[in-house]
Amino acid sequence: MNSKVSLSNDSLSAGTLATYTCDAGYELFGQPTTTCSSRGRWQGELPFCGTNVGFRKPANQSTTVRGGDASHGNDGDTGTEHDGKRCTETQNEPSPWWKVDLLKAYSVKVVRVTTRGCCGHQPLQDIEIRVGNSSVELQRNPLCAWFPGTIEEGITKTFICARALVGQYVFLQLVGVEGSLSLCEVEVFATNEFSIDRCAHAGTPADADIAAFDSTCYEFIVTKGGSFHDARNYCKSRSGDLVHGFKGVSSTFILNNLEKRKDKLKTQLVWIGAQKEPSITARTWRWVDGEIVQKPSWGKDQPNNYNGEQNCVVLDGGRSWLWNDVGCNLDYLHWICQSKPSSCGSPDKYENTTIIGTKKAIGSAIQYVCPDGYMLIGNESRVCEVDGFWSGKPPTCKYVDCGTLPDLDNGEVKLVNKRTTYGAIADYGCKDNYTLVGDTSRRCGDGGIWSGHQPKCLFDWCPEPPEINGGLVIKTGKRTGSTATYTCQNGFILFGDNVLTCNVGGGWSGKVPQCKFIDCGAPAQIEYGEVNLLNKTTTVGSITVYTCQDDYWLVGEARHECTKDGKWSHEAPSCELISNEIAEAQGVGTSVGIGAGVIIFILLILGLVYLRLRKATPVKNTENIQAAERKEDQNAAVMSYSSLNDGTSNKMYENVPEDGLYDSPYSGSGSTYGYSRQNGRTYNRSGHYEAEPPPRNGITINGVTVR
Repeated sequence: MNSKVSLSNDSLSAGTLATYTCDAGYELFGQPTTTCSSRGRWQGELPFCGTNVGFRKPANQSTTVRGGDASHGNDGDTGTEHDGKRCTETQNEPSPWWKVDLLKAYSVKVVRVTTRGCCGHQPLQDIEIRVGNSSVELQRNPLCAWFPGTIEEGITKTFICARALVGQYVFLQLVGVEGSLSLCEVEVFATNEFSIDRCAHAGTPADADIAAFDSTCYEFIVTKGGSFHDARNYCKSRSGDLVHGFKGVSSTFILNNLEKRKDKLKTQLVWIGAQKEPSITARTWRWVDGEIVQKPSWGKDQPNNYNGEQNCVVLDGGRSWLWNDVGCNLDYLHWICQSKPSSCGSPDKYENTTIIGTKKAIGSAIQYVCPDGYMLIGNESRVCEVDGFWSGKPPTCKYVDCGTLPDLDNGEVKLVNKRTTYGAIADYGCKDNYTLVGDTSRRCGDGGIWSGHQPKCLFDWCPEPPEINGGLVIKTGKRTGSTATYTCQNGFILFGDNVLTCNVGGGWSGKVPQCKFIDCGAPAQIEYGEVNLLNKTTTVGSITVYTCQDDYWLVGEARHECTKDGKWSHEAPSCELISNEIAEAQGVGTSVGIGAGVIIFILLILGLVYLRLRKATPVKNTENIQAAERKEDQNAAVMSYSSLNDGTSNKMYENVPEDGLYDSPYSGSGSTYGYSRQNGRTYNRSGHYEAEPPPRNGITINGVTVR
C-alpha cells in the first residue's frame, strides 16, 4: 500500500528483481528489493511504506524536569541535543514512561526512536514499546517491541512490530530500571492515513504548514494575516474552506497543533469558518457550509457583540483556544484551512495480482486481475473515495489446478490454453462417423473442478430399418436424424409408431410397428333378402349393404363396415313379411283419403253456389220491397233507398236517427216520416210505415235490418 513496484523482467522468470518505492510522504521500511527464486517464490519479506501518525499529537510522561516537556518528543525536531529544551526528560525514578495519544486507532507497524546525545545523561536501556487502546492500564496493551540492553546515545533506532498492532496509544517505558527517560523524537508509522504530501493542492507553497488527520487536510496560516473574507478566499483557492464542523478528536487535534505553534503566532486570534447574520438580534451561528453550530465552545463572557458588528468567530489563544466573537473586517488575524485530498495513494495489492488503471484522482477506478491459473478472491475493482483512500480491500489470487481430464473414447480432448489450471478451457471432438453427446467444452473453475460432465462419442450410422409383414417402409437416410416411415397394405392396420428416427449410437428410436391383417369374414346371410359387398372384400374398411325381397321390409341397419377389431359394425338385420292387417290398414287409409278428397270437392262446389246466391239484386224505387222474397234482395231494395232524395239534393237516408227506426215508405198505413237535422230543417213525406223492433246496433227499414 502507498507504494509502487518495478520489475527487471516482465516474464517473471527466475532471477527477476522487484524494486519497491513509496509514494511521496511515506517512508520505506525493510528491504526495497526482492528476487524471484528458481522455485517460483519471492525471497524475503515485503517492505512496508508508512507515514508518521504521531506527529504533534497530544503527549504525556510520568514526570517532567529541566524543560523536557513531553511535547518535545513528537514535535518533528530530530536534533539530539537537549540544549534549548528540544527533548523530553523525566526525573530519575523507577520505570519512567512516555506516551502519545494518536487520537484514533491506527494499524501501527513501526516505531522509530531518536535518543538523546551525550553527554551527562543516562542512556536508554531495557526499553519496552506497547501499542493499544488503554490509556490507563498501559501495561495491558499489546507489546510491539522490547530491547533488553542499552541503546546508544544520539542515534535513531527503528523498532518493527512482529505484527501490525491496532491502537490509539503508543507507550514507551524503561522496564525494571530506575533512571531518567529522555527522548528527542518518537515517530509512529502506519499505513491507514495519508501523508501531508497528498494535501498539497495546486498553488500550495512549498513551505506551507500542513497537517493531516482523520482523512482531512489542514493548513495553518500563521505567517500572515487577513480579514475573514480574505481567509475564506485563500482557502477556496486551495479547494477548501475555513476550518469548520470540527468536534471531538478533530477539535483536540486542531487545538493541540495551535498550542505547539503558539510561539510563532503574531496574534493569538485565528479565524475559523463560523459566523452569524449581521443583526444585533440574530443568535444563530452557522458553519460556512450552512450547517448550524450545535455546541459552540465560547470563552468566558463570550459572545458579547459589544459593538453590534461582531459576526465572525476566532479561536482565542488567550482563552485557552476557546471561541470569541469579533468583527469580520479585522485584517491581521491568522486562519486555518480545511480540505480533502485531491487523490488517493498507490493502491495496495497482494502477491500475484496485477492492477489495471493508473489514475488516482477522486472517483477514479482500478481493476485487479490474476495471472493464468489463478482465481481472484475478493473485489475485482476499487474506487478512489473522497477521503483519499481506495474502497474495500485488495483481492487475492489463489492458484487452482483442476488436473488432467480423462481420455474420450472415439474422440479427443483439446486444451485450448495448453494448461489445466484455473480458467483453462477444454474442447471435445469426435472421430468420423461419431457424434458428440454432452458438453462440447469444459472450464476449470472454483475449487479445482472442471465444469459440466464428461461427454460421449456415439456412432451416428443406423442399419437398414427392419421390414414388417403386410407393410412398407420409406427411409430418408441412415445417418443420425434420418427417419423411416411405415405404412400398411390394404386389409392391414398399423399398430405402434409409424415414424422411427436414427439416433446417435446407431439405433432407431422406439419399437418397430406391426401391420396386422384384419378380416371380418363373410357377412351373415339373411332370409328373404340378400347382402352385397360393395368392394368385393371382407377386410377392414369393406362395406356391405343388405336389401329385402318384395313384400318384405328391412329391420336393422342396412349398411355395415368391417372395423379394425375384425367385426362388422352392426348386427345382421332381418327381412320381415308385410302382414294382411297391415295391408288392410293401408287399404282403409287409402279409401279414407279418397273419400275425404271427394267430400272436400263437394263442399267447395257448394261454397261457390252459396256465394253466387248471396250476390245482392237491386230493387227499383217504385217496386214494393216485399216483392223481394230473399233476404239478400230485401237488403238490396233497402240500399236502393239510399239514393232517393227530396228534390233538394238532400238524400233521405243520409242521416240516421238515434233510435235507428225507419217506416216503410210503401206501407199503406199513410204514416208520415219526419227527420229534423241539427240545422232545424224538416222533411215530411206521406206514407204508412210498419216498423219492427231491430237490435241497437242495426238500422231496420220496413222490417229489414241493415247492419
